[in-house]
Amino acid sequence: MRRPLAALFAGAILLNAPCAALAQDSSPIEFLGFRPGSSRAEAEAQLTAHRGSWRCRSSIDPRIIDCRGGMPSVHGALALTASVIDGRVAILLLAGAVNHDGLGVWREGLQSTYGSVSPRTDHGQETWQWIRRHQMLRLTTRIEAGKRVVSVSLIDGPLLDGLNPPTRRAP
Repeated sequence: MRRPLAALFAGAILLNAPCAALAQDSSPIEFLGFRPGSSRAEAEAQLTAHRGSWRCRSSIDPRIIDCRGGMPSVHGALALTASVIDGRVAILLLAGAVNHDGLGVWREGLQSTYGSVSPRTDHGQETWQWIRRHQMLRLTTRIEAGKRVVSVSLIDGPLLDGLNPPTRRAP
């Protein structure tokens, strides 16, 4: 039986309790103005406001559009990858080489907004995670080729849960 992704996130809360803020906070999840579950138009407006751009293409499943692009930030250039389901941002990943100070600014800003959490450390990678209203924000850092790589994942659980397998066409 297929478990809903939101239920898997709930399991992640229990398994990774130090990594997840359990407080019942009504603050919507967002990072640099990007929000999981927002419309594609809203995400594109944020991207334009940050002087970035992306290109989108249809996937095999007609409900899903895959987008890739980039934008500058004060802490370094960021690559963006998104999965848009039925016109709404289900997954958005921002990643780039960000220095230690930039990581600190982002982490402290997120903790002041969503609450203090302890990082989970695994194989040289640190992860902080917040979940609100079945949406997740995960901040991850690691060193690759001598540079600090930081990624921020924004995930909308209900959008992913609503993505049932595509119907098959009769031969």
